[in-house]
Amino acid sequence: MAAIRRDAQFGDNRLPVIPRHFLRTELRLGTEAFSVSPNFEWVPQGAWVDYANSFRPRGYAVVGIAAQTSVGQRVTLFVDARNLADRKAAGDISAVLAYTPASAIFYPVERRSVFAGIRASF
Repeated sequence: MAAIRRDAQFGDNRLPVIPRHFLRTELRLGTEAFSVSPNFEWVPQGAWVDYANSFRPRGYAVVGIAAQTSVGQRVTLFVDARNLADRKAAGDISAVLAYTPASAIFYPVERRSVFAGIRASF
């Protein structure tokens, strides 16, 4: 458990920006020639934003899928779709001593996006 111990100012509070639970998982289905990989990222409850443990954003869940296929021995085509439900959430936080509503400390999760490309090995 990431926590402060017996501190004069913050007591036994949890450290900020570290969520208690964080799950990122991917299941790859297929062969060496072709595969599809659904993925899932889940933070059930947001991390504290400050050392005083006064505020934390909501948790979030995002789903994505990736696929790739081999073209010959040295070339792979891929596509990666992320945050398919286009969820808005605070994915990262800059820690502060004391949070205020005017604090500019939140960084959003990546919005719905699709990446495609070619990988080549030489």
